[in-house]
Amino acid sequence: MSRLYLIDGYNLLHQIPELTQETLDLEGRREHLINRLISMTAGRGNKITVVFDGPRSTGSSEQRPGLKVIFAAPSADHYMRYVIAANTDRRDLVIVSSDRKDIGNYARICGIEWMTSTEFWEWLSSKMQLNQPRIDKVNERGAPPGWTARDDDDLINAFGDD
Repeated sequence: MSRLYLIDGYNLLHQIPELTQETLDLEGRREHLINRLISMTAGRGNKITVVFDGPRSTGSSEQRPGLKVIFAAPSADHYMRYVIAANTDRRDLVIVSSDRKDIGNYARICGIEWMTSTEFWEWLSSKMQLNQPRIDKVNERGAPPGWTARDDDDLINAFGDD
């Protein structure tokens, strides 16, 4: 069953230790988070919508591979409450926010699954580790068979080069 994960973007960004310690500005950290989510969910059949509190051009949205980014006004919480209220297929929606009082409790009252940002990140990270293919052979550069320089570039763009 394909599920939609509706994520409070800044909430998740501030709950992940490796992203809060980044030396990037807020825009850079936001892009880093988006790229990590794209790489972690590629080919898994689920959809992700990440909602950030306004401005960037409030009310705008961007479609990325496997992921939609929305900048909502007046806040991500307002947008998420709207989606929760409008959702009729409750089994397909998962709310991700550490805001238990305003979002988590409302989602549960409406019969929608809710998880904190930390729970989501731990769950997603563990799924990534479990789903890693076993690689028994590598080429002369230490890369798996079929690996190209473009694959290297994609990883560097998603995770940085450190």
